Amino acid sequence: MSISSLAALLKAAATASPKPSVRDLSLAAWADIDPKLVSSVSDALNETEELKELWGKWAQFSDFGSLVQLQQAAYSLINRARDGYDSEAIVSDLFEIAKTSEVSFASVRAVTNLVVEERVSLAEGVYLAPPKELPNSNAKYAAFESGMQGDGGAAISSGKSALVVEITCKPFRSPPNSSGPSSEFSPELTQELEQKFERARAALILVGNAAPEFGVSYGYVANVGWPGMRSPGFGAAFRVPRQPDRISLTHEPSLKSIFEQVRTTDPIISLAIDRLKASRKRDTDLEKAIDHGLCLEVLLMRGAKTETTEITNKISHRCAWLLGRNAERRHEILKIVKMAYNLRSKAAHAGALPAIRDSDQADTRKRHFEDCERLIVNLIVRLMKGWPDWDELTLGFETRA
Repeated sequence: MSISSLAALLKAAATASPKPSVRDLSLAAWADIDPKLVSSVSDALNETEELKELWGKWAQFSDFGSLVQLQQAAYSLINRARDGYDSEAIVSDLFEIAKTSEVSFASVRAVTNLVVEERVSLAEGVYLAPPKELPNSNAKYAAFESGMQGDGGAAISSGKSALVVEITCKPFRSPPNSSGPSSEFSPELTQELEQKFERARAALILVGNAAPEFGVSYGYVANVGWPGMRSPGFGAAFRVPRQPDRISLTHEPSLKSIFEQVRTTDPIISLAIDRLKASRKRDTDLEKAIDHGLCLEVLLMRGAKTETTEITNKISHRCAWLLGRNAERRHEILKIVKMAYNLRSKAAHAGALPAIRDSDQADTRKRHFEDCERLIVNLIVRLMKGWPDWDELTLGFETRA
């Protein structure tokens, strides 16, 4: 069947279908389309030689995939035509997809604290846009109107604007099976997406006063002739916020004690508390390592003036003597602080932490950050009582000789 003939059939089916209306999001967008109209379009698609290679193929995107089926394609294309898209453009694009196997995949990240009134382009295929410019879907509704819950019930704020990266990809392959390799998105394309998002984030931070926070991420195929669902749905929740913590009456004595101590704002203590808070919101170990290292440095290098030699030894020994109740605990603190400052230095100077090669190393890294955070909290609470004479602290003990 020719492009013009198929376009005419599609237009007739769309015209005969009910006008699109505000729909119940629990229902499919095409639920009210007459199955007889779907059958007529489905038969025509099946008889079109140029499209035969599409049917039964698996389309795999970043973290979701779908089977391209005739009936689903008929529903989707009719629905798109009645949404106002030109039938000729839909069919022409469908033929082009079948010919090249290429589609334009759009990855969307909701920006929760940035507003745009119109599309702002950062590069070809990379732009900020108001949510109204995106195709309607359950994913769009959850990301930009209702918000959603992450793992453990953590709330993810509704987005105020969308950061979109579009890339060209070839998603088609044989359907996955239990004996074959898993279907995965091309690692190169995944890396391309992440690099473009990171470049966009940097541009937003460095221009104006923006501090972008990301909510939900999802993807869709931008081609008007895509023979599957227009908006496949959620990708993954991106940068899910820290789960809410609970404060109860058991915390009351500690809260009262610290509240009483914070009578005069010490700029160094305030800076350390701000860095501690920032570390709890970080998404990567790299960022957290820098925050922890800065916390320890500002708290334990006070009084150093211009003397900054041997920072690692100085801060680790000061912390060990200040908080260590016995030799064993002082050795533990020494190791935690040295590791923290070592990671901070690698993060700041090399832009990367040592690679984690197995689950044991991952667990060790996780425990280190937990131990370091507890140590920083104890250090701040102790120093709010007053600053010690560091020389007296580290040297003022009787010799064991």
